[in-house]
Amino acid sequence: MEDNPADAKLIRLALGEARNPAFEVDWVRDVPDALRRLSLDGVDAILTDLSLPSSAGLDTLKTLQSAARGLPLVVLTRSDLESSLGQEAVQQGAQDYLDKKDLDGRVLARVLAFAIERKEIDRLREDFFQNINHELRTPLTVATGFLRCLLDDASGPSQAKQRRILEILMRNIGYMTQLVEEFVEATRAGTGKLVVSPRRTDLGALMVRTIEEFRIVAEERGLTLPARCPAGLPPALADPKRCRQILFNLIANAIKFTPRGGRVSLAALGTGPNARHAPAAMPSVGGCSCRIPWRPLRCTSGWWVGRRNPSWALSRRCTYRR
Repeated sequence: MEDNPADAKLIRLALGEARNPAFEVDWVRDVPDALRRLSLDGVDAILTDLSLPSSAGLDTLKTLQSAARGLPLVVLTRSDLESSLGQEAVQQGAQDYLDKKDLDGRVLARVLAFAIERKEIDRLREDFFQNINHELRTPLTVATGFLRCLLDDASGPSQAKQRRILEILMRNIGYMTQLVEEFVEATRAGTGKLVVSPRRTDLGALMVRTIEEFRIVAEERGLTLPARCPAGLPPALADPKRCRQILFNLIANAIKFTPRGGRVSLAALGTGPNARHAPAAMPSVGGCSCRIPWRPLRCTSGWWVGRRNPSWALSRRCTYRR
């Protein structure tokens, strides 16, 4: 899509030079013409200028994406003035962008071919995550049903511990189901990023609820789980869901690597010159006699990977995500 006939002719000539792969070009001037052409099918990729009389900028991109779901889209920009627009377009879902001054036939054909290939990879990835979503959610749903039946039968003082265990299992299955949904949602959005929703959070109460889920496991391993939360601790501006995720991973690792008879302590501490009236608070987890050598983390494609234990890296990533 190009409103300038001269530029459209140059693009057609440039792609006419390409042989492997070869392209057949359909030219439209503006968004309404593009929408009519897309309704006829038979399109493998979209090459478009974003500065048009009827539409401009990312609005053009969004309109095309809505009308042509599943089609790769490459954006044409004008020199350095629109390079940031091209980058924003890629962040919003375009496969690539190309400066008009670089309109070489082989380069343009290669960019389009790679865009088509990347879009196909995205489609396969989406199919994969849909399968993952189904395969994980189905057993969780079945397990939830059976646990409800057990909870209904777990009555009487002799079964108090059993009921407590079942309630913890129910909470964690619900948590796992939520993580699966968030994982699939983030992947479908094409971001792969964690969504953080900060709000006033009582870290002390969150800490107590989280540590109770490990109480029985710790007792079976001969560990104590003391928790320290000063009275009057102010609320923190944090995402309670992510804080729970961080604490869960850290406590699980501390229990795993602390020798029998040891202690895993949890504390919520105020920050600032006056801890009691601090504007923020933070939790800390400490394991006793936890002889684990420190290993550096490395960053791969935006993911922090720990050499010893990946859940530490997950906790770090959640902590630094703002």
